[in-house]
Amino acid sequence: MADTPKKGDGIQYDVGVDDLLIVFKTKKEDSTTDATYESQVYRLPNVKKMGVKGNGKAVEIHASSKLFAKVSQETQHELSLTHIGMPINIYDKMTGNTLKKGVAFAKSTPHEFPEFALGVIANRSDDVKDAIWYPSCSLDPATTMDYETAEEVFKENDGSLAITANGLRNSSILYSHFNSAREIVDGLTYETFIAQPVFSEAQLDTLTVPKA
Repeated sequence: MADTPKKGDGIQYDVGVDDLLIVFKTKKEDSTTDATYESQVYRLPNVKKMGVKGNGKAVEIHASSKLFAKVSQETQHELSLTHIGMPINIYDKMTGNTLKKGVAFAKSTPHEFPEFALGVIANRSDDVKDAIWYPSCSLDPATTMDYETAEEVFKENDGSLAITANGLRNSSILYSHFNSAREIVDGLTYETFIAQPVFSEAQLDTLTVPKA
């Protein structure tokens, strides 16, 4: 007798990318404490495409003339965001540039970019929601910009941002991923997952909705 299909056994196809989430850090994490974030979650309906490129690699360990283990590690994702536009106030917070009288000043001296959590929401088939949080991101230091002339017939000119996502300094968490079709969610909902950056297993207990 065939087993009854479980939730999550079905094939989910991609319906489309949804909104972008940005939350800025108020304090960076260190080796023993968690990062703290602003309460403001910027939810932007501006995403055209999000590309992800990791730096993962594997090292083979041999012992007794045999393959003993294959150890994999990934410490960073390069995120390429194509968007229809970015609010200037949010972009200024990402760059950390000095502002005065509506003018942003970018310096050539060494400096750190502000860090923020970045979330991406995707829609899957059968009303499945898929969301991911990168809790420690910053803009790529190599700026790229394109300015094009206006033409007689309107042509959409998309913007782009290069963002680097790193593992947290205290836990090495690179990202957290929620999918509403998973068999075990224990009361955690899509709405509670996207309400704030999710960066630790212990944090999940505070996000779970108590069972009646």
